[in-house]
Amino acid sequence: MFDTIQKTIANRHKKKTIKKISTEENEILKIFCNSLKNIGCNYFNLLKQQSKIKHILQCLHLIKSNKFNITLFFFNQTF
Repeated sequence: MFDTIQKTIANRHKKKTIKKISTEENEILKIFCNSLKNIGCNYFNLLKQQSKIKHILQCLHLIKSNKFNITLFFFNQTF
């Protein structure tokens, strides 16, 4: 019983440590993940991987600002 309580507390703590992202970044990530459904990308699992989120958002902001033509192949190779 004590182990179960410890696991529950640990899981709650993990959930609270997820860095909040801006509304715009959140929308960008949703669009990104929706476009990658065919390779099994899951939005909520992605949110738990902060280092990947930061890198993906940097790439997506560059794409948005410079209008790069990027392919799914690039993202598959990068992530």
